[in-house]
Amino acid sequence: AAPRSLALDSTLRELVELLDVEAATGHVEVILHEIEPVVIEADPHALSRSLFRVLLGAIKAARGGVLYIDLFQVPEGGYLCLAPTPGAGVADADPTPLRVVIPSFARR
Repeated sequence: AAPRSLALDSTLRELVELLDVEAATGHVEVILHEIEPVVIEADPHALSRSLFRVLLGAIKAARGGVLYIDLFQVPEGGYLCLAPTPGAGVADADPTPLRVVIPSFARR
């Protein structure tokens, strides 16, 4: 699909809602910690697929614990931070938080 303006924060919220069953199965509490409105220009299907895979991986990394999600507006687009915190006894070491800048071609 052709790139178009998208509300990244809304897309993120929708995907988290879709992954609610996966989170419940892994006993993961997903916390949308600090979510700012972010508008980017992107292919909606490609963006959704990419975010879905990243969120699913973060949920699996947080098994038995909590996944904190933050989204901030930055000059380059959206700054997404996923911080999985697995439950006690699930992992030997804490996973490294994932921080990604999702570029925007539609400057607002």
